[in-house]
Amino acid sequence: MGSALALRENSPTVPSTPQAAHTLKAELQQSAERLDVMSRLHAYGEAVQIIDQTKEDADYYLLELDTVAMRVNVTGYRHNELAKASADYLDIEKTISAGSGNDAVLVSADSMSALKRAYPNYFLDTFRFLEAVATAID
Repeated sequence: MGSALALRENSPTVPSTPQAAHTLKAELQQSAERLDVMSRLHAYGEAVQIIDQTKEDADYYLLELDTVAMRVNVTGYRHNELAKASADYLDIEKTISAGSGNDAVLVSADSMSALKRAYPNYFLDTFRFLEAVATAID
């Protein structure tokens, strides 16, 4: 995807990626389909809305993404619950089947606001990135 963005911006492409636009596009289409990028990123983008409304007092956040139901389950944990958060995360990871598109992540932050400040692109640019992927593969 980096090379597709570079080509769009008339910048140097990423080393060891296809240089021809049509070859790059075909590779991106195949990868996007295999990884279910559009559904996953759309669900992540929707998660931002859910996250904003939940668990502001937590220290750790376990996000469980269900791309079929387009739902994210958010569980907050306090600082002294790290062992439980880690165990819950591992339990979820064991239930996720390969190729399902589902995902889980355990993140640490003083608040969701702090997490958003630390990773602004993750929260602010999901839909912009989706647009860039769509442009690159269409």
